Amino acid sequence: MRPNSPAPFSPRGRPLTWCAAALASLLAVAAHATPVWEINLVGDMYDEGRALPHPTPDQPAHYYPIVGGFQEMGAKVKGVQPPPTKDIVHALAAALAREGYLVSQEVVVPAPNGGPATAKALAPPPSLVLVFHWGYLNPEKFDDGSDSSAPPPIINGDQMLGLTAGRKLDSIFDSDFQRQAVMAGIQDDRFFVMISAYDFNAYNQQHKKIRLWVAKMSVPSGGTTLAEALPVLIKHGGSIFGRETVGPKSIDVPVVRQGRVEVGTPTVVPDDKK
Repeated sequence: MRPNSPAPFSPRGRPLTWCAAALASLLAVAAHATPVWEINLVGDMYDEGRALPHPTPDQPAHYYPIVGGFQEMGAKVKGVQPPPTKDIVHALAAALAREGYLVSQEVVVPAPNGGPATAKALAPPPSLVLVFHWGYLNPEKFDDGSDSSAPPPIINGDQMLGLTAGRKLDSIFDSDFQRQAVMAGIQDDRFFVMISAYDFNAYNQQHKKIRLWVAKMSVPSGGTTLAEALPVLIKHGGSIFGRETVGPKSIDVPVVRQGRVEVGTPTVVPDDKK
């Protein structure tokens, strides 16, 4: 190019130098974009659950909680530290209450004829048993030693699909794109929270487990911790409590981390050194 000659133009009439500057600016913005949690929500519903009215805060359903607690499934990872169980149970109870699910309280039943009260009951009487689990589920990948660029087979693929896609797989595979997205999702290590609902009367009186619905919340575990992920999953999972999704529901939530400022020991600086 000769000195002082105008910059060459792109087909749209903008100087190429302008386009390059704009592209560099966009890349810089993308590099500093706020990271997000890619939360996966799945609601499975069973026939008996479909027959139940959905609760609201004004017309709640009461439940008896069973804490299954922390679970390590799939390929094992060392050093995963679960947060205190009471914190997770409290967060679950608060999220469920916002959706119209209230825990039944254990109360003492007065004895007849003024005798000592020893019997206990649940009030209000629950209609549901809710079982809580949380932890991680990782794919167990089969390494056959090949150099293929294709993802390796997943030994526990059905388990991963159950968490990330739910029961209605056939109804969501309308296109190759959907299938590829679902199959790509099972390649990720994941943190999860799961709430399983059962009929209380059948469980309490007949010792039968009649499953009504299951809510599954998960997120890829890379770049976060279980203690960070669980409250976010619980907070954003309410939309599927007692509801059915056709395939996974995906939402992006900005990552918000609590910063910490460390202050050193105060010292006195002499005036002649200020």
